[in-house]
Amino acid sequence: MKRIIQAAILAGALLTGAAQAEDPCPRISKLAGTIMENRQAGTSMERMIEIASGEQFKSIDKILRHLIVEAYSKPRYNSKPNQQNAVKDFSNDQMLLCMKVRK
Repeated sequence: MKRIIQAAILAGALLTGAAQAEDPCPRISKLAGTIMENRQAGTSMERMIEIASGEQFKSIDKILRHLIVEAYSKPRYNSKPNQQNAVKDFSNDQMLLCMKVRK
């Protein structure tokens, strides 16, 4: 539950004016990592979509849904090292994708 709250806070940070003036890629990468942490911890996709559907995330719901769908398309691992690698890889992949799109 703590990770879900962290994801919601990070998503909220994307909504602020200051965050919009900055490069969003690091924030998206961090949000992606938090979503993957939830996925690896066994949080249901339904719960993650429910949070992303909140009124406070209306302006970034497409980004959140994309990240959730992508995260849940990846395997869930049992060992901590594999879970940590999955989080790091997913975060890096989303950072790279964001940077390519912003070119």
